[in-house]
Amino acid sequence: MIEQNNTVMNADPRKTIDLSPMSLLQIFIIALTVGLNALDGVDVLSISLAAPDIGREWLLGDTAIGFLLSMELIGMGIGSIALGWVADTTGRRKTMIGCLVMMAIGMFMVTESANFMQLSIWRIVTGLGIGGLLAAITAITAEFSNLKNRALCISIMAIGYPIGGIVGSKIAGWLLGTYGEWRLIFYFGAAVTTFFIPLFYFTVPESIHWLVRKQPAGALDKVNKTLKRIGHSAITMLPEVTTEVRKKILRRFVFTRHDPNYSYNIHCLPSTDCHLLFYPQMGAQGSRQSGIYLCRWRKYDDVCKYRRNAGWNSLRFADFASQREGSNCGDPGSFGSFYHYSGDHN
Repeated sequence: MIEQNNTVMNADPRKTIDLSPMSLLQIFIIALTVGLNALDGVDVLSISLAAPDIGREWLLGDTAIGFLLSMELIGMGIGSIALGWVADTTGRRKTMIGCLVMMAIGMFMVTESANFMQLSIWRIVTGLGIGGLLAAITAITAEFSNLKNRALCISIMAIGYPIGGIVGSKIAGWLLGTYGEWRLIFYFGAAVTTFFIPLFYFTVPESIHWLVRKQPAGALDKVNKTLKRIGHSAITMLPEVTTEVRKKILRRFVFTRHDPNYSYNIHCLPSTDCHLLFYPQMGAQGSRQSGIYLCRWRKYDDVCKYRRNAGWNSLRFADFASQREGSNCGDPGSFGSFYHYSGDHN
């Protein structure tokens, strides 16, 4: 590697990000992902908090309320798969901005709904945006953090969701108690979501990892602009990437399990960097052990160790996952149910 006039010859910018200290912009982007994840928590809980008042105003029975509550979850499932694929194809940044716009419109149009059917449709639209945002936000977090801090950044980002639920429920409770109008909850959600759109648009560039892998028109200029913003030298050419790799739709795997004491989530992220996160269940036996426990793998045959119950536990990635193309990561066995959706997994 040769450096000339602040230009680095033949450097892979992905390795530069992985091995360099994080800049203020990168730290800000990670903080922004926490806010976006918190926003998802607010949006998901909004309908649950407003449902009793909606039922009384529109004389809806329990069955109709249950159906209404499920609409956003249906949208989230579809959005995670469909818009996760879009994020891989067209870029993280464009997809996330589109998802935020979709969420803002969906939240606002709920307040304009004249009947149960219209309300259900707009909750699906909101769910589509949330699902797509969740599918891309983990990749953005991983791709803008360095290797040293990636696991910590993923954990911090994940905390945003429950924080959003807690803060959002407090504000929604105050709005309902003070004004007695359920639509104010969605006005609030739409306003906060709208606030994030220009903030994200003007501060977050496209992921260098995505630009290097897909190499669309103008990729080198965009990579160099981002490198300059985060304090690194420009490069003269992009790393060579085969056509097969450019066209490949990578996968992110998410594994979940719930037991009486803990909820487990395993996220397999770019560069086969997989993290096990498990959260003590509220009120469960053993929930006094607060916090998020982290287990990390870098390779398929790695064994990671994590501290739990005042001792160290070991878990081998190959025991629950398989990286064979098209597989569902094998049989998770005692680890519980397994889900996967479009995203990043090399």
